[in-house]
Amino acid sequence: MGRIASALIVVLGIAALLSGCAIVECKREYPGLQKNAPQAVIKQENSRQGNISSYIRGFYTKESMRPDEIKLVTPRNYSNGQSIAKILFTCTPYGLMTLPFADIKGNKISVPLSRLGIAIQRQYYKEHSRKKLIYAPPGGIYYVNNKSTVIDKKKSISGDQITEGTIYEVDYEELLWEDVIWANIEKSSTYVLDLSNSKLYDNKRIVIGGTDMPAVCLPVDRSLVQEKKIIGNSMFDLGNRAYFSADGSLVIEDGKGKTIVIPKTRR
Repeated sequence: MGRIASALIVVLGIAALLSGCAIVECKREYPGLQKNAPQAVIKQENSRQGNISSYIRGFYTKESMRPDEIKLVTPRNYSNGQSIAKILFTCTPYGLMTLPFADIKGNKISVPLSRLGIAIQRQYYKEHSRKKLIYAPPGGIYYVNNKSTVIDKKKSISGDQITEGTIYEVDYEELLWEDVIWANIEKSSTYVLDLSNSKLYDNKRIVIGGTDMPAVCLPVDRSLVQEKKIIGNSMFDLGNRAYFSADGSLVIEDGKGKTIVIPKTRR
């Protein structure tokens, strides 16, 4: 009996993992989409081409709406079972191993049957240099706007938290822009948007949107923005300027007046 119970637990665990894996696709939907209304699914492919990454940001219903009245996609509601599967998947070793490869922007988006302008957010990003500034050991003290905090191994780097690790100064160039593909979504089916090729295909692999658009490339009428940022191991931005004070502490500042001070490590 014990073996049967153990086998059942294993089977349920595998089912949860598989269900959770699908959840990690972060399905989203067109805002205000009715549950039982006719709808289709747009699946995103090839979200990265060289230094350019892309994802569906939202939709337009009239060309005159651009650029102010975009309908941003929203997370799709999950059932209780799916939500539990997602938690189980994310917390298991298999989930932790595969999570970095998940498409956190939303792999599939449910849309109504209508004529839509698909707004594609593009980002070009390229690092030119990365300089090590300081090593932040666990248990050390740092200060955010003069408030002391202990560096923790278990928390990720965010606005007010720093894990153990190295702080870097990065010089990079970046450019953000938007492309729009217009298409008639006429069937309750799965469509495929090739983000790198700027083409929307129906279920017979026929192009129904983007026929006049080239593959993704940098716009010729825009200039790259040269920037500097301060980051930690987890790639979260800590600020955009850093310098060492007279006592050897690293001072990080952002454009909103926040300061982070990491005292010089004494060994």
